[in-house]
Amino acid sequence: MQRCFILPVILSFLGLGLLARAIDIFDKTPDFAPTITFSDHYSEKVVVDDRSRSVEAKPEAIALNIVANLVGANAGALNSATTVSVSAGYFSHDATLGESIDYKPGKLLATFPFFTETTLANGNTRMTRVGEIAYSWTATKLMIKVKCTDIEGAGLTDIAASDYVTDADTGTRVRIKDFADVSVSFGNASGSRYVYIDGIAQNDLKTFGAPTSAAYEELEVVDVNVKGTADQDGPEIVATYAPVVGTPRVFDATGTAADLTDVTLDEVVVNGVRVGPPAGTIVYDAVNDIWKWKVPGLRLIKGSNRIVLKFSDEELNVTTSTKTLVVP
Repeated sequence: MQRCFILPVILSFLGLGLLARAIDIFDKTPDFAPTITFSDHYSEKVVVDDRSRSVEAKPEAIALNIVANLVGANAGALNSATTVSVSAGYFSHDATLGESIDYKPGKLLATFPFFTETTLANGNTRMTRVGEIAYSWTATKLMIKVKCTDIEGAGLTDIAASDYVTDADTGTRVRIKDFADVSVSFGNASGSRYVYIDGIAQNDLKTFGAPTSAAYEELEVVDVNVKGTADQDGPEIVATYAPVVGTPRVFDATGTAADLTDVTLDEVVVNGVRVGPPAGTIVYDAVNDIWKWKVPGLRLIKGSNRIVLKFSDEELNVTTSTKTLVVP
């Protein structure tokens, strides 16, 4: 698996009038889990100019939706000087609420439009709206929606698609599995989380004319379509339990853990009793892009034994692996 780390752009600002205590905007609560989704589409087309064919990029489109946590932040103290920002992969936006087109004190919405300059048939130019970023909020929740149908025209940077434009060989499709970083700052509330990237990079060969003709042309046209979803899942765990020869009541637990971020083995519990620390080891196998772990010498009792292993990733997503072994 390709591991392409898109460096996070973490912007943290303090809004005037808000509490000094920082709030993690992506904190989970018993009744709330933050959500992050995005899409990014890059594609090319063949154009003809004075009977000459060439390839050019179509307007690249992105969309980003975030629902974040404002519990503990004093959203009622926002004002026009409060700074807000969001970054996703390479895309970023930061401003003050007062710079939006519709914010007023006490209002729970701030919209920032994106424009591109277009040339008219008569040679004049005009500004055309191609999207916006909208912040809206309540006392406990922040919603951010980004939509732009022409990233380059608006003078913005894409989220991630540009990383994979050259991934597919001519005439092939390549599955994209990667991750990016999304960061948000809203007054004194801020946070950063990993987002899984899933998509396809495709390279199509377009031919023109007969292969035997001197006018025969081959042009490659690329299409990259990626989507992202916040990392809310714990590591994928595979476990094997093998008795130690000669001591049937002693077992070694071994296995693998898969995740896009670092994995830790946090806890080993046998029959309700915590073992260790340390109870085991876990190391990263860079060749196979997987974590390998081992818990040696688990001493069991005659009869039924319940073994619980807890793993977590950098986003504090937890996976519990449970096994019941019966010792005769």
